[in-house]
Amino acid sequence: MYLPERVSASRGVPDAPRRVLLGVLAPLEGTLMNTAFDEGPRIYRAGQLYNVVGLKRNAIEQRMQQNDFPKPIILGPRSKGWLVHEVHSWLLERKAQRDATGQGHNPCPRPKARAG
Repeated sequence: MYLPERVSASRGVPDAPRRVLLGVLAPLEGTLMNTAFDEGPRIYRAGQLYNVVGLKRNAIEQRMQQNDFPKPIILGPRSKGWLVHEVHSWLLERKAQRDATGQGHNPCPRPKARAG
């Protein structure tokens, strides 16, 4: 890890490089503290959730009302998020249901082509 050089406000020239932090963080490589940041977000915000799950907001809201989707946690007065592990568990349950039936769900099959 390299930290950029600090520029002196008075002269506009770079000060000595700040590489001290590299020596401090090097022993943490591969530890829980360092890998926690490498695993990605632990909370999906709405936009991320829609991309991961593949459902729109209304479909997710309906499933939450039917207790068929994880409930969000409140992050602030106007923000909420979904725990990543709960969403992934929900997706794995859907996969298990699909595998148990032996076929995928196709709610809108394509019409057969007309002979003509």
